[in-house]
Amino acid sequence: MKQHYLSIAARLREVCPFLRTIDIDRGQLDTVWAESSRPAVAYPCVLLRLSVSRREDLTPTLQECTATLTVTYATDRVQETADHVPEERRMAGLAPYDEADEIYGALQGWDADGIFAPLSRVREEAVRLHDGIFAERFTFETEYRDV
Repeated sequence: MKQHYLSIAARLREVCPFLRTIDIDRGQLDTVWAESSRPAVAYPCVLLRLSVSRREDLTPTLQECTATLTVTYATDRVQETADHVPEERRMAGLAPYDEADEIYGALQGWDADGIFAPLSRVREEAVRLHDGIFAERFTFETEYRDV
């Protein structure tokens, strides 16, 4: 799992240089905000969670694994998006969708030079966090062999 995480983080750093934090998801965005506290990330950020949902023995020492990668993107670069807002401001408010698309593009179909099968997005959803934060969560699936 360590090599998977390092490969994914390096890919995002290379293709999405606008990201200030790329980290393992340890609940940083679950922080209850107070006026004097914020989550322990620099925005925009991506938090990664890898999990293995299936392992099948191929031999006594080799397993075929199905893994899920959950990528949570969050930014505090938020502006108004309401329909009545002047178009220039509204387009600026919708800009986080462009960054989310870049993250998706960096990972969809990517295989880390054969470390795992090409990533395939199976879900995308908006995440409600705190006022002033835009967040989107992507779920990718892949397979790999573990020795």
